Amino acid sequence: MDSTKIGTWHELLLPDELDHIKSVEDSGAFSPEHIANLRTPPKYEFEKNDKFYSITKTSYEEVNEAWTYTSANFDMTLTEIEGQYWASFSQNLGNMPPRSGTIGLRSFLIEAHGMAKIEFDDDEMRIRFIKYEWFKEVLKKNRMRIDHELVGSGSSPRIILTASTTQLRALMAKIATVEEAFEDEYITLTKAS
Repeated sequence: MDSTKIGTWHELLLPDELDHIKSVEDSGAFSPEHIANLRTPPKYEFEKNDKFYSITKTSYEEVNEAWTYTSANFDMTLTEIEGQYWASFSQNLGNMPPRSGTIGLRSFLIEAHGMAKIEFDDDEMRIRFIKYEWFKEVLKKNRMRIDHELVGSGSSPRIILTASTTQLRALMAKIATVEEAFEDEYITLTKAS
């Protein structure tokens, strides 16, 4: 636990998100309040609970064809593996988000943990999720071995790792230095002053 992580963080909007907001604003079809809400970055409240961080993400999103502020709760534990921080995210199932796919921190359709590499720089935090398709190919080609199950059918079954902690830590250490293993766009949070 690190007390400097407690408090309010704001997600930096990506350039394509800002371009989209500008085009919506230029269209003149939306109210100034709606535009102001779109420009309000998602907010993350980090709190400390025993052994993990409790995170509440609040963002302005379209839900069932209506725009509203929504909240989703996640638990996060941090661990250091060979000098690199990793976060294990799990959704607080007592407060499911209104739709799947909302996380700047992902939504999990299976009760499980999602892993992301975390980089800290002063009052900035970057959350870098592993590319799912990259990971699936690596497992398929046996380039990295780890105990896992495929859940679901069709062309996109979900990968569920069933490995021991030791196996998982070894895999994360290998992946940490493979740049193509991570999503190109990552979540950047800045600490509110």
